[in-house]
Amino acid sequence: MRLVALLLCSAGLVSSTEPPRCKLSPFDATWPVEAEWAALNNSISGSLIKTRPAASSCYKTNPFDAPLNCNIVEANWTQSTFHANLPESISAPLYANNSCLPPGAPGYNKALGCHLGGYPSYVVNATSDEQIALAVKWASKRNIRIVVKGTGHDLSGRSSGAYSLSIWTRHMQRVEFDTNWIVPGTNKTDTVLIAASGLTYGDAVVHALKHGHVIVSGNDATVGLGGHIQGGGHGPLSSTFGLAADNIYQVRVVTTQGHILTADATQNQDLLWAIRGGGAGQYGIVTEYVLKAYPAPSVIETGLTISPRGNSSAAYEATWNAFSELLRVLPDLMDAGLAGAAVVQGNHKAGVSISQGFYAFNKSKAATEELTQMAINRIRAFAGNNSNILSIVASNTTVHPTYEGFFEALNAGGSNQAGAYSMPSSRLLGRRETSDIDRMKLISYLKRMLTNSDPEASGMAVIGLQGGLGPAKTPRSMRGALLPAWRSTYLHTMSYSLTLDTTLTAVETLAKGARELNDSKEKLWQEWAPDTGAYMNEANPYNPSFKKDFYGAFYDRLLAVKANMGSASRFVELAKSLIEHGPRKTMQTSRRIRAVHNHTTIVDTTHGAYVWEHDSFPTIYVPAVDVKNAKLVDKTNISVELKERAAIAQLVIPAHDGIKEAKVDNVVHFFQDVTLGALSDMVRIEFRSIDQWFEEDEPIFVHAKDPFKRVDILHSTRPIEVKVNGRTVAKATSSMHLLETGLPTRYYLPLSAVDQTVLSKSPVRSKCPYKGEAEYYNIVIDGKTFENLVWYYNHPTLESAAIARLVCFYNEKVDIILDGELQERPKTKFA
Repeated sequence: MRLVALLLCSAGLVSSTEPPRCKLSPFDATWPVEAEWAALNNSISGSLIKTRPAASSCYKTNPFDAPLNCNIVEANWTQSTFHANLPESISAPLYANNSCLPPGAPGYNKALGCHLGGYPSYVVNATSDEQIALAVKWASKRNIRIVVKGTGHDLSGRSSGAYSLSIWTRHMQRVEFDTNWIVPGTNKTDTVLIAASGLTYGDAVVHALKHGHVIVSGNDATVGLGGHIQGGGHGPLSSTFGLAADNIYQVRVVTTQGHILTADATQNQDLLWAIRGGGAGQYGIVTEYVLKAYPAPSVIETGLTISPRGNSSAAYEATWNAFSELLRVLPDLMDAGLAGAAVVQGNHKAGVSISQGFYAFNKSKAATEELTQMAINRIRAFAGNNSNILSIVASNTTVHPTYEGFFEALNAGGSNQAGAYSMPSSRLLGRRETSDIDRMKLISYLKRMLTNSDPEASGMAVIGLQGGLGPAKTPRSMRGALLPAWRSTYLHTMSYSLTLDTTLTAVETLAKGARELNDSKEKLWQEWAPDTGAYMNEANPYNPSFKKDFYGAFYDRLLAVKANMGSASRFVELAKSLIEHGPRKTMQTSRRIRAVHNHTTIVDTTHGAYVWEHDSFPTIYVPAVDVKNAKLVDKTNISVELKERAAIAQLVIPAHDGIKEAKVDNVVHFFQDVTLGALSDMVRIEFRSIDQWFEEDEPIFVHAKDPFKRVDILHSTRPIEVKVNGRTVAKATSSMHLLETGLPTRYYLPLSAVDQTVLSKSPVRSKCPYKGEAEYYNIVIDGKTFENLVWYYNHPTLESAAIARLVCFYNEKVDIILDGELQERPKTKFA
């Protein structure tokens, strides 16, 4: 969530024409009128829904005309499936500003009334990629915020947003099982589940089980695939097969520019890498996953409980000792094949009660019970075997011959997880933080973990056995942007020890909760496990160390992928336009054109072309065969009229002679196709991506030189005078007049002809393809500075050598008197 927020309103000097940094709202004059929304609705087959909060019916006059009866809303408000099936709602309405709550819901305040607040303004009930593409392109063009909701089963509020257009993928339900799916980039096949992102795990797991297989899923059948997988995705099988993100072969993604992309090992690899654990809804809208499937195992379910007997301090202390030893033994149990979770309740002043559930896959009942007994023996050996003060009991064992029976039992309680008034904080723990740590220090950390913000209340924690050998042994080829700490993690530990004040507003509640979490639990984690991190889907969204804790070493690379998604889409649009409509004009050239990057010549050709993509100047295109010392890797294929005609590619320059590998992105590679004419089998490399271009042996700057553009430099003895703000600052009887196609005549004077007292050196530099690099002076008159009014070329290009070290004034901003006649100030973009 924080990564999205950073890029939503980022700061920094870019250019005077940069787009608005914050998104549009209905309070802006340019917010779309009803007719524009209606036109969008028509373009996407009537799938646009104007938000009507469900609980509106609980308020006088039903201000949003919600269709559901208030009694139905009240009765189902705590059911996540209820919120999943509403277009606007989310399971944690606190993050939608408690905008329209039914009576009895935590945070309800009748006086606040019902309003949209943090809910989206409109929702697209998406059933196809094409609908999403049209909608997001429409919204992006208007600078409207876009959010994505599958089921809305989110603990951090990422599935909603004020003044937004929400893409609701819940009704994208395609699912297919394939036992011979060809793995991209190989000659191998594998068994996969092809699943739309709107599916819940109840849908997806059941479909896989019909074919005798499973996928790595969440525990809860009501959770949707979309955000769960992109955030990492732990569950019952993750300690065996890796996280859900580790099992993605391929995804289909709609970018915010409206492009529909496939990402796998052969195309859009950076996008696939980012989606494999780099955060939900951050790089595009994932509409479909291809997930590795495994033969369904049998399951043995057992466990143990720990609790104090009596209210003595000895009993309390025995439970803390038992708790610490349980944590120390869990990594060994996981390595031996156990998974599961523990629910822990306690208070640092008193004892702790633990319900530890275990399950084992394809293991015998006897072997599973033996491991459980081994854990009990170790706990008793440390905590003591006095049954008068400490209760340690093995749970009954259940044999599930099929995974289907186990998954049904796991969800037997039904969904009752929505509307909770809580803020979690979590940490990933490995052996260093459990088995290898000093015992007394571990006990002190556990007590702090369960210390509630209300000193009289007990704290609660959920400890998931979801790391271990599965993430550690995930093949390199399947790894992505998942927080690296997962590879050495055993336990995903969630603390629920924050009592929220339901009398405060949502904003006040979240602000106070964030302060308390950051002052207590986050400080504990930083002390206990400073080098691990947190599972972003179930973490404190206000964690001040979110960059390190959610993304780790991958943060900067993920930012680059996100930024590159926008720029790549621009080149897709360019390629499609050139294929469909052709360039303005093209001209073959026999000039030797070279590109040098990372101290390596990567282009050397005498068969290049000048291509006019617009009227201003040409762009250099080179034959694919003349790309040297670099590998041209096609990333995203571009189809026009159902045929692949080009690709967004990357140039990979191998490491050599002590120079590190380098890459050049956003290269456009036009395929060999006679219908493309002069573009066939040509490559377009963004000019500014290259360290230096050459025509023959002359360096060129900024962009390719236009062969139809002339620069004439003529000597003149006509007297010339320059005035700034009414004051004469230069006079000359000899000057050079530079005539450049499309620009007004520029007058270059000797520096000695300028009043030296008004000149002030400027740090500004600029480059021109035809003249070289310019340096600037400011003019200072009576304390007033006229910035960058004068420029000169110390070392101009060969064709402009005659103006070397002569100075020129902006005609547009000064008065030029030539041969006694005041010249009219030209009107150009520099005026």
